[in-house]
Amino acid sequence: MAGPPVKMPWDELFFALKIKNEHAGRLGIKPLSRQYKRSLTELIRILTEMEQRHIRRAFRQAGRRHA
Repeated sequence: MAGPPVKMPWDELFFALKIKNEHAGRLGIKPLSRQYKRSLTELIRILTEMEQRHIRRAFRQAGRRHA
């Protein structure tokens, strides 16, 4: 399935968050930008063919419980 490319915005905050998550053994997604979350949601939808509402629900749950 070849579709339009998904652009993932990137800055140093995301790299710092990645290191913090690895060190703490948690998944902190609240500090991520709205655009980054949208791009990640689109990438997940393309790769897994999950429905948009299920992906958004998973993001909300992960944000609440600091998976």
